[in-house]
Amino acid sequence: MKVLASIILGAAAALSVWVLVGMLKMLPIQGEKDQAYFRQFEQAAKIVDSYSRENGKLPDDPTFGRLVGRPDGMGFFLTPSSDGSCEGFTKGETDRFVLSLWRGEWSECFAYPSERTTLALSRWDQLRGFGPQLVVLCLLAAVALWAMAWLWKASFRHNTNPG
Repeated sequence: MKVLASIILGAAAALSVWVLVGMLKMLPIQGEKDQAYFRQFEQAAKIVDSYSRENGKLPDDPTFGRLVGRPDGMGFFLTPSSDGSCEGFTKGETDRFVLSLWRGEWSECFAYPSERTTLALSRWDQLRGFGPQLVVLCLLAAVALWAMAWLWKASFRHNTNPG
């Protein structure tokens, strides 16, 4: 029984460490993607800003899609305010519009002209975003290793106790 429990605990610890290392290795790749999305936001915001200055209004959806080179927007949206597509995101008082981009599972938002965004553009932002998962994985690995050590230590004490 002790061996089976040790195998399960060891597997839990190893899996936690494996996922933790994988997440840490993905942070630079995710950072590059976020920087690319930010550049897309900047470029689209300049186009929308220019259009709105010339026309006195924001472009409608088809015009926006044509301006940014995405037919029907293709997951890229323009709104005068945060429309709820980005949970918890609010534009600043001086911001004129919000761009959002659907990433397949969630939306990223960008307010113009403040450039406030939901993208994690620094390592610190990334660690804050993934922090809870990283802490849980560390704790899971530590608890599994502690339990495995306790199991073997308790078993050793029990087997060597002459009483």
